[in-house]
Amino acid sequence: MIDITDAHASNVASIPPPTKSGELKLRNPLFPGSVSRPGGGTKSSVKNSYSQVSFSIGWHVPSNPAICLTNSLKNQWKSYRKQLRECQKDFSETSVHQLRVATRRLMTYYALVGSVASGDKVSKARKKLKRHLKSLGRLRDAQVQRLFIEEQMGRFPFLVLVRDFLAEREQHLVKDIARKVERFKSRKLEQWTLNLCQELSESPVQWGKRAVFATDLFRAMADAFRQTAYCRQTIDPADVQTIHRTRVAFKKFRYMVEALSPDFTGLGKRGLRRLGNYQRRMGHLQDLEILQNCLAQFLQEHPGNEEVFAPFCHYIHLRRNRGLRSCLTHANDLFEFWDSARLGQTYPDALSRTAA
Repeated sequence: MIDITDAHASNVASIPPPTKSGELKLRNPLFPGSVSRPGGGTKSSVKNSYSQVSFSIGWHVPSNPAICLTNSLKNQWKSYRKQLRECQKDFSETSVHQLRVATRRLMTYYALVGSVASGDKVSKARKKLKRHLKSLGRLRDAQVQRLFIEEQMGRFPFLVLVRDFLAEREQHLVKDIARKVERFKSRKLEQWTLNLCQELSESPVQWGKRAVFATDLFRAMADAFRQTAYCRQTIDPADVQTIHRTRVAFKKFRYMVEALSPDFTGLGKRGLRRLGNYQRRMGHLQDLEILQNCLAQFLQEHPGNEEVFAPFCHYIHLRRNRGLRSCLTHANDLFEFWDSARLGQTYPDALSRTAA
C-alpha cells in the first residue's frame, strides 16, 4: 500500500505576499522541469512526440482567482447548454459523445467549486448530471462498437452479422435514450450555477483571502492526482478493471487541470494535449474490452458461428494485448505530470514495477 497522506498541505499552506505584478506565486512549481520518477530518479525531458512541450510551469494565483474560476464555470456551462441543445436537436453519435464530454467536464467544475463554496448546490448539481451521464453510457458503447465493426468489414466481410446485431440494439437504445434526453431539464442546473457564480464573485480579493482560496483549489487538484497515483499503483495486468479505474481517476485530474488552465497553471493547449494522450491509451483498451464482451454475447446468442469468427476474435485478442502492453509501458508517464517529491509524496519504485 502506498502512502497517500495529505503531505501536500505543508507545501501550499504558506503562500508569499503579492508580487509587483499583482499575482501570488507558490514556491513549489506544479510542473517542474526536472521530473521526479518513482525510485528517486529524474528526467529532464519527456521522450514522446510532445517532448518539445515544457511542463515546467509554476502554480500561480491570479490577482482575482475567484473571478477566474467564475468565468471558467460560466464558459463550461455555456458549452454544456450548447451540447445539450445540439443533442436534443440532432441525436447522433457525435452529439451524444460531445454531450457526455461536456457533462463530465461540468461535473469536474462543480467539484472544484465545491472545494471553495458553501451549501449543497454543488452536490445536487453533480448528482443530477451523473444521472444524465448514466443514461448516455450504454448507447455510447453500442455506437463505438458498431463504428469499429463497420471499419473492419472490408477485411472481415462476415462482420455484417455483428453490425446488424449492434444496429438493432442501438436502434432500441436510441428510441429510449433520445426520449430521456428530450426530457433533460437545465433550469435548476442553471439557477444553481448562477448562484455559485454569484457566491464566487463576492469572495474577498485581499491577498490573504486569495491565498486561502487558491490553496483550497490546489488541494482539490492534488487530491485528484493522489487518487490517480494510488489507482496507478494498484494496477494488475491480469485485471483490466484496475486500468479502467485508473482512467476514471485520471480523467477527473485531467479535467481539473484543464479547468484551472491557463489562469492557475499557465498550461496551454499543447501542454494539455499530453494529458489527453495518456488517457486515450486506456480508453482504447476499454473499448476493446467492451467489444470482446460484445462478441462473446453475439456468439452465445448465435451458436455455430465460432469457426467463422475465429480469425476476427484472434485479431481483437492481439489488438487488446497490444493495447494492454502500451498502457503498462506508459503507466509511469503519470508521474511526469506532477512533481510528487516536491509535494512531499513518494511512490515506491518497487510498487511501480509490479504493475509495469
